[in-house]
Amino acid sequence: MIIAAQPRVGTHMVRTALNTHPSIHVHTEIFNGNLFAGSLAETTAPMLVANHADFCLHVFDPCDLEGRWPWWSRQLDLYDMLREEELPAVILTRRNKLLQAISYIRAERTGIYHRMRGPSKRNEIICPPWQVISLIEQFERADAYAHELFSHAKVFVYEDFLHDPVACYERLQCVFGLPYRDDMRPQTHRLSKQPLADSIENYEILSQALAGTRHEHYLESVDA
Repeated sequence: MIIAAQPRVGTHMVRTALNTHPSIHVHTEIFNGNLFAGSLAETTAPMLVANHADFCLHVFDPCDLEGRWPWWSRQLDLYDMLREEELPAVILTRRNKLLQAISYIRAERTGIYHRMRGPSKRNEIICPPWQVISLIEQFERADAYAHELFSHAKVFVYEDFLHDPVACYERLQCVFGLPYRDDMRPQTHRLSKQPLADSIENYEILSQALAGTRHEHYLESVDA
């Protein structure tokens, strides 16, 4: 089973929750940074699937993937294989691409991608509008491509896990064919629960840049 996702949609949250179930082990994102630097050079797409039966995969539109990291062409090979074989998959996405983009910028700036314990700290950042809009559009393309690549997949939404985690994890266990457990819990916590206006130094400028564009609707649910 594959969890196909984009950055900052809760892959780590969902993976750590699934890994509290004794019947499954989900590997982390197989093309994430240098995680597989020692093995990818000689690894083919079939070997990846065979050796990592259940794993998370960040899916990008091919136009955004070229040159992204040293093994981007290997990821395209994997895409081709997954499309041909229709391996079981779920898609994890996020409705609010604005919050996803800001989460991505915050994580890249601070180097903090996950919070395992302790209270979150106030961490205001500046988000250049051009960068936010570029990321929103990239995540929208990735979303469309993931649905094309895994047209048969069940879709799970990050915001739903926040609002009703019990129902989401119950449904996820059904899709994975796992014996039901009601005690599955993620090992991570949200990095920030602040209203967006309090966590972005240039919030007014960002809001003005999005106003009147096709992305304006994301502002309507910024606290979701």
